[in-house]
Amino acid sequence: MRTDRSSDWKAGLREAAHMLVFRGWLVLLVGLLSAAVTGVIVALQPAQYQAQAIISVGGTGSTDGAVALATSDRVMQEAAQLSGQTIGPSDWRAHSTVDAPGGGLVSLLVVLPDGVRATKIAASWGQALVGVLQELETSQAGNPAVGPTLVSLPTQATRVSSQWGLKVLTSGVVGLVVGLVGVLVVRAAKIPG
Repeated sequence: MRTDRSSDWKAGLREAAHMLVFRGWLVLLVGLLSAAVTGVIVALQPAQYQAQAIISVGGTGSTDGAVALATSDRVMQEAAQLSGQTIGPSDWRAHSTVDAPGGGLVSLLVVLPDGVRATKIAASWGQALVGVLQELETSQAGNPAVGPTLVSLPTQATRVSSQWGLKVLTSGVVGLVVGLVGVLVVRAAKIPG
């Protein structure tokens, strides 16, 4: 009986080693394939560029009002005319964000696949918003000396990081887990119940 238990144990160990050696390659292959596919998909994505304009609403202005006005059709139409770019309000909203970081500042950020276009649109958007805010202040008898001003306009866009390495690493780990689960499912299906 001792020999039977000994041979059962050895047979089980051989089977486990066989599974790890031969099925382990399947796990590794699925992980590497998943990482390669993700790498190709990430590499085929068009680069994205961002450009940012920052304005100050001035001592008498409201950042909440300026943020609301920045996404109005009036400002966007004036910005489109200034930039010479044809972009509709819905496309504009899809590729831009407005933020009030504090200190009476408003940040206008544009992200597009074309860096030159993103720069033109962000700069014209900042100019249009300041122009409309100044016009509103003048009509309300405000003091233009402390009114809205351009703090910075973009001169060129910067490339947005795609975090390529992190995506490939994550897909590799997920691929390994999927491969391991697949091997375990196949193994469980072969065990007589």
